[in-house]
Amino acid sequence: MPDRYSNYKPSDLERDQYYYGLPTDPRLVARTSYEVPWEPKVAGTYTVAKHLSNVGRHEIVDKYDDSISRDIISSLNSNGTPWTCIDVVRIGETMTDADPMILWIGVSPGSTTPGDALRRVLFFLPGAKSWCSF
Repeated sequence: MPDRYSNYKPSDLERDQYYYGLPTDPRLVARTSYEVPWEPKVAGTYTVAKHLSNVGRHEIVDKYDDSISRDIISSLNSNGTPWTCIDVVRIGETMTDADPMILWIGVSPGSTTPGDALRRVLFFLPGAKSWCSF
């Protein structure tokens, strides 16, 4: 049954460049902030590379380690999401606390569609809209 996520798909540019600069050259499948338009950040004629950094001191770290991670894994497993890794990280250009903190859910290439990924996260992880990316 089609829903509002069925036709969701990042543009080819967004899919290929959203994580530009990360070592494994990951491709974006979906992001819960899909309603916010995305354009690559450019300095002069160069695309600005993104970096992974740890979250640092933040209340989410203790909560994530205590219970949130178990709840997320249970939820993803119960709805058949083909996840390969889950982590709370900062991904941005500055490698400081100014970079956004996200819940990264890794999936094997081709194992899910953007619409299915978005639907699974938004339906099974209430509140994920503001902090989750595949």
